[in-house]
Amino acid sequence: YYMDNHASGSADNKDSGLETTKFFLNCLCLLLGRLDSKRFESTMSEIGMKISRILVPQLNCTDEDVIVGAVAIFKAIILKPNLSQEDALINSRQANIVMPFLLHLLDEQDGTSRAVVMLIAEYCSLCKDDMCLMEVLKRLASENISQRRNAMDVIAEILHISLASKKPLPHSAWQETANTLLERLGDKDIWIREQASKLLPMIDPSLYLLDLVRLVYSPDENQSSASDAIIGVLKRHNQNIEIIFLLVDCLNNISQSLDLPQPAGDKESKVDTARVLKLVPEWSKSVQDWNNLIGPLIDKMFADPSNAAIVKFFSYISEDLKNVVDLVLHHVLLHVREQKE
Repeated sequence: YYMDNHASGSADNKDSGLETTKFFLNCLCLLLGRLDSKRFESTMSEIGMKISRILVPQLNCTDEDVIVGAVAIFKAIILKPNLSQEDALINSRQANIVMPFLLHLLDEQDGTSRAVVMLIAEYCSLCKDDMCLMEVLKRLASENISQRRNAMDVIAEILHISLASKKPLPHSAWQETANTLLERLGDKDIWIREQASKLLPMIDPSLYLLDLVRLVYSPDENQSSASDAIIGVLKRHNQNIEIIFLLVDCLNNISQSLDLPQPAGDKESKVDTARVLKLVPEWSKSVQDWNNLIGPLIDKMFADPSNAAIVKFFSYISEDLKNVVDLVLHHVLLHVREQKE
């Protein structure tokens, strides 16, 4: 009752009532915390929407304790993955009322936005559809830099939650996220570009690697960020030979392409694959065990001799292969013997 009737008013009244608001907010937290799960669900079914309506204005408070308390209650109200069909419908209605306002709080770079980042990320991760995620991704394309930065923070949390979850994001959500992060590699804000290059490697590279490699040949700021992202992909998947094959095949395909920017007056010029291959040593230095990599790499080179990218690839990791030269020779000799037979 107190918070509902003092959510608006003069600044003086708000300041004078701050401690009282905090007191009643703590009381509400303690009261809800003492309810068993069945009683809590029935209480939320009856007055959950009213509680949400009362708490929403508190998120605009400048006091961190009030914000933390309000967010904690919202988490209890919204983040409930194991509900009956009827309770899930009620919970969805409550979330649909609250989430637009929470998303609106991402418009500014302040304590409130930081407080709701995790709440929004957790809710997006629990949603059966990707509507919440799509709203966050829209903000990554906003002209408002605070919206873009806050949205990037939410995406980072969503990716971490999803990778650790038994119920990861659906394929379409991963694809949309990858596409949006690719776009942000050319953002005007350097922090956003750096974050995009760090987050992309967390997503399955097969969804975006070809487009990422193409960005390395772009004439703008995409080039540097795209290169950083490729290094991140290679290091994160440094024992995954399929990712290496994917990169090599992307390079081979792009080197035959004529739809990339070419030097003026030289439409027949081939793409300089060295621009990407020079990043490969960053990967090879991080490889701990070559035993499961050398064989497949040699196999691919002999199986696809017309693929110039794989041959050049070997030249860029030659220094690191010195330590496993016996292993390399063993696999090469196996192929030589097969050809003789």
